[in-house]
Amino acid sequence: MERRATPRRFGAQLFNAVAGYWGEERDPVLSESEQLPGHFCQVLGRTLAGDWESGKPSDAYSTDGPRRGRPRGYGPGSPPPKSAPLADLYTWLRSHPIDDLLDVRTHTEAPTQTCGCTAVRHRTFEKFAQKVASVEDAVHEDGHTSEKSSAVQSIDILATFLEDALRGKKPWSHDLTVFRRLLNEALQKTTDGAIAEDQRQVLLELANDLRNLDSLLNDFTGQDLRQAKLERHRLAGMRWDGQTRWPKSWQRRIAENSDEVAPGVFVVREDFPPSGGHS
Repeated sequence: MERRATPRRFGAQLFNAVAGYWGEERDPVLSESEQLPGHFCQVLGRTLAGDWESGKPSDAYSTDGPRRGRPRGYGPGSPPPKSAPLADLYTWLRSHPIDDLLDVRTHTEAPTQTCGCTAVRHRTFEKFAQKVASVEDAVHEDGHTSEKSSAVQSIDILATFLEDALRGKKPWSHDLTVFRRLLNEALQKTTDGAIAEDQRQVLLELANDLRNLDSLLNDFTGQDLRQAKLERHRLAGMRWDGQTRWPKSWQRRIAENSDEVAPGVFVVREDFPPSGGHS
């Protein structure tokens, strides 16, 4: 496959990766001598780690004309820094093609996987853990009372779980399910002034972050998936509706392996045969 030579800046490399011009060929990412597979998630790992030789942020994508029907500049550009809120990370990820988002929800199910997708998982849980730790510190500084003990315990349990989840030993979908349950329990036990209002507001912000993450990873209502490589991805847990467009060969399989959870809205069952891993 012939490609026009591009500057060895990270941005140019990432554009090629996201746009799908590497395919199965091998191409340098950081230097001429270091060879890595041209998979989006490999490049994503370098991106989130900040481990590349880049030009100015504006150099992330060139804008000198169309290629394969896509304009130059299509894609996410540089990722938000670690200090940015999770909403910025979610917005950045949403700007990627569908297959890249499917990579994230698939590869994070394998605890032994080491790619940029797991870097997304780690950054997300790291942000969650930081917020919960701030609440935990605050409630302990306020001191224990019999009225607060249940609320404090629920926050301690939540913080302990997130410390373990950061190790990435279990599938992301499992850890997100547990986190959602523990967070809901903490919210229920911190009503009626059990903790300071500003501390409870942090928990409410976490619940909103979690809803937005669920939307990013699982909500495919109205999406056009006809060009997605579904055979290599985990589909369990995906939400879809009558406006979701599937490849013809998948329409019946998806319908037969989904449950209606709201009028006209369906979720692919958890026991739907998973695929996944790097192709």
